[in-house]
Amino acid sequence: MPDAPRVLLVSGSAHPDGPVSAVLEHAIAVAGEAEASLRVHDLAVLPCRWWRPITSSRRRCPRW
Repeated sequence: MPDAPRVLLVSGSAHPDGPVSAVLEHAIAVAGEAEASLRVHDLAVLPCRWWRPITSSRRRCPRW
């Protein structure tokens, strides 16, 4: 049976130098970019201009 999906909940500053970016950078280093994008595009926590580089280049910023 496959492993259950991993879920990462983050809170704090969405600034690129804040705790959220540090958590995501660690996840990318541990799990690899494909898994560690963690559906960031579904989270309103991070500004699109920051999360877009770590997700698929085919994804677009949402139209709020």
